[in-house]
Amino acid sequence: MHKVVLDTNIYLSAILFGNKPEEIINLGKMGKIQILVSEEILAEIAGILKRKFEWDDPLISNVIESIREYTILITPSKTVNIIKLHEPDNRILECALEGEADYI
Repeated sequence: MHKVVLDTNIYLSAILFGNKPEEIINLGKMGKIQILVSEEILAEIAGILKRKFEWDDPLISNVIESIREYTILITPSKTVNIIKLHEPDNRILECALEGEADYI
């Protein structure tokens, strides 16, 4: 089974708009792929929902708990600083490296 790390934008698009990003999430829910996530990625999702979309804390907590149900939590042991233009994307790489992901 393929292991995949999803960028924060995929989660946000799936949550807010559905379409193709939601189909990717559904593959994880059905067990057709393994979706890897880290606490840092979850924190970024929560932060964006709060700052940009003004969601309240209980709703954000529900979304994060839902994501936890269909993902595998990875705790990266190393940090990387490869992506300079959008530093938070390094968290995606860290999760992918630690979880030995097949795809990002």
